[in-house]
Amino acid sequence: MKINKFFCVIICFIILISLCSCNNSHFEAEEAFVEVMEALKSGDKERIDEVYSFTEISSFVEEESGAELTEAVISTLPKMEYKILSSEKTAKNAVTINVEFKTVDFSAIVEKYIESLILLVDSNDYKAKIPAMTDEEYKKILSDIMIDSIENSNSAFKTQILDVTMTNSNGRWKLGGDSERIFRALFSGLGEAVDALS
Repeated sequence: MKINKFFCVIICFIILISLCSCNNSHFEAEEAFVEVMEALKSGDKERIDEVYSFTEISSFVEEESGAELTEAVISTLPKMEYKILSSEKTAKNAVTINVEFKTVDFSAIVEKYIESLILLVDSNDYKAKIPAMTDEEYKKILSDIMIDSIENSNSAFKTQILDVTMTNSNGRWKLGGDSERIFRALFSGLGEAVDALS
């Protein structure tokens, strides 16, 4: 009888430890997610590289917006807000975190860009420079207007809810899953906004 009680106590102890480790993975994954988001919000390339890949982010932005605008677009990250709504362990080494993102809406920035462009094209100074302007100078002017529109806009924001997968590899939680989906949430409407300019 004493042996049965002893085994029951051991089994209960094992179950308790298992439950604690399951809850711990949620907490650790959420903590790692917050670390990544705070690094992104900092805009600090070195800090981002510690928890993710700044190169991967800048490559996405460059592909969406062009090399001239990459730095200005990334500069909008500190304006981002996020809120963890829930998390769920979905596999042995994966936790899905349901997140509400509030990010700069680039479609609103493009509206400001178009307004600025109309004012420029209508100016006598611009009209006088057109005959002697090179293609590079023209592109630089357009790029400068877009950068100014990004930096000086009272940005409109877009809120969206997204499931983000965190994976545990070698004891370290990191962003997993579809990174392009996450980037599209962080830079809401960027690709469409730039396409509208073409």
